[in-house]
Amino acid sequence: MAAGVEPQGNLPPIESLNPPDMDLGSLSDLQGTLDLLREADVLG
Repeated sequence: MAAGVEPQGNLPPIESLNPPDMDLGSLSDLQGTLDLLREADVLG
């Protein structure tokens, strides 16, 4: 997905997405990354 490119099929436009507010600098270690993704309810 790229800004300004029309979505294909049933994909929503980028502007309508609401990703979790995460500090990408905190993704430097695997366990911390997994914990953060679970906390943000990205992983089950």
